[in-house]
Amino acid sequence: MKPLTFILIFLPFLGFSQITDNFSDGNFTENPVWTGCDSVFTVNVNKQLQLSAVSGGTAWLSLPFDAFDEMEWHFWIREAFSPSSKNYCDIFLCSNKEDIREATQGYFLRFGEAGSNDVIDLMRLENGSIKSVCRGNDTFISTSFAVFVKVICDRQGNWKVFTDKTGSGVYKLEAEGADNMFKPQGYFGVEATYTVSNATKFYLDDVYIGKRIIDSITPSLISCTALDERRVQLCFDEAVDAQTALDTLNYTVNKNLDNPISVVFGTDQSSLVLTFDTSMQSGCFYTLIINDITDMSGNHTSDIETTFLFYKAKENDIVINEIMTDPEPTIGLPSWEYVELYNTTDFPVDISKWIFLTGTVEKEIENQYIIEPEGYLILCHEDAVAELSQFGDCCGFFGFQVANGGTRLALISKDNTLISSVEFAASWYHDANKANGGWSLEQIDPLNPCAGYRNWSGSENAAGGTPCSLNSVDANNILAPDIEYISVFSEHIIEIYFDQKMDSQSLNNIESYIILETQAHPSNIVVPPVEPDHVELFFDMSFEPDLTYTISISNILNCNASASVDDINCVFGLPVHAEVGDILINEILFNPIVPGVDYVELYNCSDKVIDIGKLVLASVKDDFPNPSDTTIKEICFESRLFLPQAYLLLSTNSKIVGEQYDCATFNFLEMSSFPSYPNDGGQVAVMTKTGILIDKMNYTDDMHDPLLAETQGVSLERVSFDNTDSNTDNWHSAAASVHYGTPGYKNSMCKDMKIDKDNITVSPEIFSPDGDGYQDIAGFYYQFEEAGYTLNMEVYDSQGKSVRKLMNNTLASQQGMIVWNGLDNNGSRVSPGIYIVRTEIFNLQGTVKRYKNAVVVATK
Repeated sequence: MKPLTFILIFLPFLGFSQITDNFSDGNFTENPVWTGCDSVFTVNVNKQLQLSAVSGGTAWLSLPFDAFDEMEWHFWIREAFSPSSKNYCDIFLCSNKEDIREATQGYFLRFGEAGSNDVIDLMRLENGSIKSVCRGNDTFISTSFAVFVKVICDRQGNWKVFTDKTGSGVYKLEAEGADNMFKPQGYFGVEATYTVSNATKFYLDDVYIGKRIIDSITPSLISCTALDERRVQLCFDEAVDAQTALDTLNYTVNKNLDNPISVVFGTDQSSLVLTFDTSMQSGCFYTLIINDITDMSGNHTSDIETTFLFYKAKENDIVINEIMTDPEPTIGLPSWEYVELYNTTDFPVDISKWIFLTGTVEKEIENQYIIEPEGYLILCHEDAVAELSQFGDCCGFFGFQVANGGTRLALISKDNTLISSVEFAASWYHDANKANGGWSLEQIDPLNPCAGYRNWSGSENAAGGTPCSLNSVDANNILAPDIEYISVFSEHIIEIYFDQKMDSQSLNNIESYIILETQAHPSNIVVPPVEPDHVELFFDMSFEPDLTYTISISNILNCNASASVDDINCVFGLPVHAEVGDILINEILFNPIVPGVDYVELYNCSDKVIDIGKLVLASVKDDFPNPSDTTIKEICFESRLFLPQAYLLLSTNSKIVGEQYDCATFNFLEMSSFPSYPNDGGQVAVMTKTGILIDKMNYTDDMHDPLLAETQGVSLERVSFDNTDSNTDNWHSAAASVHYGTPGYKNSMCKDMKIDKDNITVSPEIFSPDGDGYQDIAGFYYQFEEAGYTLNMEVYDSQGKSVRKLMNNTLASQQGMIVWNGLDNNGSRVSPGIYIVRTEIFNLQGTVKRYKNAVVVATK
């Protein structure tokens, strides 16, 4: 509590005329000597005089001083309580009695009174009568306060009271008045009145009593800052005189700004705000020349020349660049949540008074923070500043918190411009282990922030994050905009969602959208005003059921002005309700390789456009004799189209699935949570939200190719769309040549139907069941003249010995396929050679038909 204002050096009180005491010697009983209630005062560890009573009452101290024609007093006072008529302090500038309680003449400052409009009041005491000389108008002392106070009085009895609430040394005139009833002389003192609860909450420090200190130093300019396109703020190191400071002709700016049209004081008389008639250009440096400014003591400045920058921040100038949501278990960083900001521009950006939004909680950046070009700032809890400051500049907030599972973060400038926003989720880590804590989320390319989750990943730094330094995942990541999905609201309205934030102006052009089949443009467009990632299109034409349409989009930009290289085309149609058999479960991975995840692939085998948002994915676990345990998960919360003959891959981490199986992810849909599919077996089901079962599939680990030594990371694929899941031979392990999985595209074991009417056809006629993924199974395709046949199918070796019974009195559909994987009835692979497959069908009308096919089991 020793500000620069009081580093004036004075000799201690040894009969000299002026007094200083900052209590740095640890006592108040010598050099100078204070007398009075010395038993209830002490000098604390901060070298401040402090009241130290054990009960309520009144206590005083005083010391003598010599009088001058022009006097000055200054001191620091703190009352750590809300003053009242029972808790206040009088600072006697002069008293005619050493025991100031007995004074009959004097001037004093009162700090505290009844009510809530307390102000500093300079009073005159005369024979028990008190009269106010001058009162301030700032009620800051109505609650707990600490303030530097300066009082001056000239020989004519003109009084001025100044305050400095920040300790900067710049004083604001608080009150002034005239009273020359008697000359200030005698004793300076303090008298505190207090209750027991405030008996230790009064403080005094940095006392000076003596001749008025004449300022002979000219004022210096501390800062020059553009507040907006028309206003500039100047801050001097002391209060300046109004006559010269408010003269507009004393200020000149180049580049046609010339003189301001007005000059006013800012927060105090050391701060000035210049307003110009012409707007400044963003990103432009200006030169200001200041002439003939005078301080309160009449000291004139020489001409001052300074340069300032006006820069109006726009979207993505400052970006949210790193997010630590769950610091525990710690990897190497302090155990605090934080959000890192990064300046992508070539200019310093002042973010003072900006708003940082976490969910719905707003935090104002109260102090001045300037982020330099390519510089960083950490936002964190106020208690985290001490530890996180080792990495760089920090701004602390009370109650700072970021939700672990994800939330919306936003940075909004003081002119209400959205500068940066991120709505992250735990899946953005693309690593389940890192999402569990200790690792930050880092942006891949801060210069291309539009792409959302595709531009974020878990930190790869050994410490778990990179606060205030280059992100560990930093790389060029320019992603052209594309359509993520289309929702059809009605026969006239479609809504197009893009895979990143877009430029709203580019989305608003009717000519950018055209239906290729009809050459129709929308008649109206609605773009969300904030964070545009979708557009709503209204058409005069009607979209017809059972038809698909292609919309072509051109000349659109993302939020960073990046365009798609080619026109974007997307197929859509009016969705209809799914029925049993319209959608088939086509592939399942239930035992992934860490850090992989389970996935389920669906196939739309119908000619319908189906809304996948109306379906759910389920798992059923049988625990006989207990009821089945069914877990149901919503596939998506919005309306999304599932086109005819299309594949759809469901998982909780699209990136990992795509990387592990080296495939495109354009038709992947990432679910927020997934049913549990045990490694040993279970049931997969797809249902409508109204409970209608669309398809189900029972699986076990035994359904994998027995020749595989390891099944972890191997998916089960449907062989044919014409067989039901009850036939386990219709499922097979994915081939090694496709990394044991085909998520989102045609199965490696898929058999296309080749049917001769009223016949059985085998394909391929030569197959090699060796588990390499190439012709591992043979398919026997059939189509009968009518349904209702019972079917038997058996495989014989060249010696006529039965080796495998494929079907035994099975009721067959009118057409379908049966597969043989080259194994015998004991599950062993048969020897290479020629095999005969005999098929018999019969019905209740007595019709019997027999077929014979040859198939060759080969080896390499």
